[in-house]
Amino acid sequence: MIRLWHPFNYFALLLTSVFIISPTFVFAEVKVLNLISYIQLEQDHPPVSSIASTDKNYNWQTADLPFSKPPIGQSKLEDYTTFWFRIPLADLRATAATEDQILSIYIWRHNLRLAIYYDNQRLGGTIKNRADGKPDSGWNHPVMIDIPPLPDSGSDPAGDNLAGNHVSQVPLEVERGKFLYIQLESGPSGAILSPLVIGARSEILPLFEERYFLQIEITRWIFALCSLLSVLSIWLWTQRNQDTLYLRFCGMSVCSAVTSSYFFLDYMPIDVHLWIGIQHAASDWGFYFLISYLLLALNLSLNLFSRMILGTTVLATIVYLVAPEQNLQPIANLIHVLETFIAFGFFLYVFWLTLKAPDATKLWFSFALFGSLIIFSHDIYYVFLSNLDEHVGASNWLQLNPAFIALAFFAHLIHRFVSALDESEALNRTLERRVEDTRLELQKSFDKNRKLDLQRSADDERQKIYRDLHDDLGSKLVSIVHASGSAKESKLARGALESLRESIYRANYPEQSLDGFMTQVSEEAELRITSAGMGFTCWIEPIPDLPLASREGYHLSRILREVISNIIHHSRASDVRFRTNLNAGHLNMEVCDNGIGGVDPGCKSGGLTNIRFRADQMKAQVNWTNNEPGCCFRLSVPMEIQP
Repeated sequence: MIRLWHPFNYFALLLTSVFIISPTFVFAEVKVLNLISYIQLEQDHPPVSSIASTDKNYNWQTADLPFSKPPIGQSKLEDYTTFWFRIPLADLRATAATEDQILSIYIWRHNLRLAIYYDNQRLGGTIKNRADGKPDSGWNHPVMIDIPPLPDSGSDPAGDNLAGNHVSQVPLEVERGKFLYIQLESGPSGAILSPLVIGARSEILPLFEERYFLQIEITRWIFALCSLLSVLSIWLWTQRNQDTLYLRFCGMSVCSAVTSSYFFLDYMPIDVHLWIGIQHAASDWGFYFLISYLLLALNLSLNLFSRMILGTTVLATIVYLVAPEQNLQPIANLIHVLETFIAFGFFLYVFWLTLKAPDATKLWFSFALFGSLIIFSHDIYYVFLSNLDEHVGASNWLQLNPAFIALAFFAHLIHRFVSALDESEALNRTLERRVEDTRLELQKSFDKNRKLDLQRSADDERQKIYRDLHDDLGSKLVSIVHASGSAKESKLARGALESLRESIYRANYPEQSLDGFMTQVSEEAELRITSAGMGFTCWIEPIPDLPLASREGYHLSRILREVISNIIHHSRASDVRFRTNLNAGHLNMEVCDNGIGGVDPGCKSGGLTNIRFRADQMKAQVNWTNNEPGCCFRLSVPMEIQP
């Protein structure tokens, strides 16, 4: 086994808080061998001979299981060291409860590959001798071999063999021997052989199937899952290519798929040195993508730290490709240890940030990181601290970490993607609402402008008609007034002329404000009075902004013009005072002068008669008061004031 102890594997993210508890089986008919004889011997057949137990050239030694020994005299990665182990048949006979019972031997972990022999007869194992010449590598594959009936049992020599997922019938066709042999081929990373479990097939098979499922089948599913998530993340990135978080997740998924393949493949698909280098590089790049993903997802501005990790990863990849084969593993271990300390410190920093300012994203990742620490503690305990029975029955969770990484991060990506879609939909709805509001405003503005245009055109046409009436009909009526010898005809002409003028005034002033009207007539009166050489004083008390109908406005303006004309032509005054106010629902107007006075209110002259007529039209009160000196004209007009 090439050891890939790395933070990318141990400090992965956990998808859920429900941790898988690996069951430990306890069997009544099982014997665990923890003491065995071994010899280092470079040959491809068991050391069987008539003097096998006494020939000093073999130099058999005793070792405890699990067995672990560094390579001896290796200079190249492709070279293999072969160890031979032997199990006395007496131990196997002692294990059998009955003579017809099928015994099995179970080996849950070895490095790098092995084969089991009865004397010179090969029973099975992970040494395949592939036709394509690619090196075998079944280090993570548990091995279960059914031992054929023993020579003195009286049974037919036949049995089953399970190595990985293979089953075969192997008859014993050799002389009766004394030992069962195990051939173990190792690489530069060392030789490893777990304790041997021997017992009834019915007791051993559940152990093997559970281990095979956890170490091989699950890893294959993890490989498929990571490959699928790589494709999905690329698709998500095409939908939101401005967000590089999806690319970083894709890099993580690809690296997880590569490292997962190392756990379930029973051979090396390419050159050994290149294959191991790719595994180490994938582990390092997965670590970089993990850190960069967390930095971006948590909005952490640690650019220098990210560049340091990237630089270390690039340098490590180059070293893996150019380093001498015999130095590759120590260099990789050193780099992985360094990255492990970096990862541990960074994850503590994430925990601290979560405690300092918790939010949904930080809590999610912190919870997942905590789950990864549980996985790490599980493997550390069962590999280094547990007793022999626990060690044999337990399963590693190391191969589960890529799945935790992929699923945890992908769940975050999906949440991020769905949130982005929701935000986009909300923005679209807001935009559609604003577009509709704008359309309605434009339609309203268009309708208003259209109405104004029509009204303006109508006003222009109306003014043209009034001008024509004034210029044509008005001049003819004036001629009739002055030329007619009949008083009745003259009066009718004057009435028609007055109606014409009132109609034209109403057209020019359809409706105006009372305040604006008073300002207009006071300015006109001041202009006429001062032009006649008289003084003018005006008091207009504050008047509410009330509407004044065109009819009332016309009559008021005519009355005031007539009053001002009489003062200018008949009063001989030097000063005129104009006052107006609104009181008790009446508009009160007063015009006083300091002239000769003597105005007769009952006079039937045309000017005073016109004033009374117009006052009656408005239901207004009008009177003249002679003073010493001068005269005062007063007008009170009822006004409709809205509450």
